[in-house]
Amino acid sequence: MPETPPFDLKCLMERCFHERAFVRELLGVFQSQAVRDLTALNEAVQIGDPTRIASVAHKIKGSAANISADRLKELCGELEDSANAGIGTNFASQSADIADEIARCSASLPAIFATL
Repeated sequence: MPETPPFDLKCLMERCFHERAFVRELLGVFQSQAVRDLTALNEAVQIGDPTRIASVAHKIKGSAANISADRLKELCGELEDSANAGIGTNFASQSADIADEIARCSASLPAIFATL
């Protein structure tokens, strides 16, 4: 079975009224902001701060929703829920999954930008 693309481009284009320049801008902002957000998430995980973990996961989840990065949104929602419930001994593993998905999203951007 083929891997699901990191972005639902059809949905994203519809959400942005097929404005290619706006889609490029949104994806570019995601690309630069994701690095900062991932750093903040890793710092929160390292110090074991569930409130901060939930906050950063929520922020990334919102960004992912805006750009139709559904798997990233799902992973962040799971981490946010775990952190809010205080049931996380797996925060490092969950944040690593998020980092992997952000990397997958970022790796797909050059090809996407070439089509916009």
